[in-house]
Amino acid sequence: MTRLEALLKAREIVDSMATNGRGYQDGVKFSDKIAATERYARFLLGEDESPDE
Repeated sequence: MTRLEALLKAREIVDSMATNGRGYQDGVKFSDKIAATERYARFLLGEDESPDE
């Protein structure tokens, strides 16, 4: 999987998790979505950003 593919997939997953049943993202901070997307993309690429885990 390329970085772009991982980023697109991560964005898709984070967006779906942040959207409620009515189709809104109530109370979801943009900065939190960006952080979650980046973490998920790193996970998909097999990168470990925190060696303590």
